[in-house]
Amino acid sequence: MKDDLITPENLSNEFLKSIFDDAYMDSKIENDEVKVREEVIVRIQIDNEKDRMRLITIYRFSDDSSDMDRLICSNNINSNYILVSTSVYEDILVFYHDLIVSGGIPKKNMVLTLKRFATIPSIAVSNFGSDIVL
Repeated sequence: MKDDLITPENLSNEFLKSIFDDAYMDSKIENDEVKVREEVIVRIQIDNEKDRMRLITIYRFSDDSSDMDRLICSNNINSNYILVSTSVYEDILVFYHDLIVSGGIPKKNMVLTLKRFATIPSIAVSNFGSDIVL
């Protein structure tokens, strides 16, 4: 059973990539993170000190969008979606979801969570930022 779990002891880019490879997903390790191509490119960053990994997808805002429009877009997404959170950094809209690995995460759950996460950004952008997100 323990071999089917992602735990703080086995959490690594190589282990995560092997899980996605076993699920026939397009993945690679680049710049000390795992990147998985689904509907969007999902980056996975590991924080071993906090027994956490973060799923991240990035979009750009149009140059002519205002700071207020960017914040309203992010706030609307945060208010309407549970699995993702967003933050605005200058002209970047970051979607993220944290997973705590203390106690273990089943490999299947990791794959399904990433797949579900990857479906949300394009829908959220379409609903709340289609006029300002590239």
